[in-house]
Amino acid sequence: MSQGIDVDPAELRASAHAADAIAQDMAAPDDKAVRETAAAAQAMTGWTIGPALDQVATGWKPALQGMHDRVTTGAANLRACADGHEWNEDLGTRNFEHIDDGYPD
Repeated sequence: MSQGIDVDPAELRASAHAADAIAQDMAAPDDKAVRETAAAAQAMTGWTIGPALDQVATGWKPALQGMHDRVTTGAANLRACADGHEWNEDLGTRNFEHIDDGYPD
């Protein structure tokens, strides 16, 4: 039972490019959310909501950075996968290019 599998390295690279754009687009809003929440926490010092806002800001920072890092890593993995598929195709082509050499017709 054989199913055709076709991997297009160009599509993998396009997906990597999209992931890079997402990572870039999320950086400024993520930083702004953390910065403004921390500023609100500072402004609310003495109020019961102040510490809660500070917890939100400090909790969001590593979570948002982790999400950014995962998207960036995903983009790098897509590029590596594209490279690997091209390498396999090139190697396979070279290995079978002269398969008939040395064999009588």
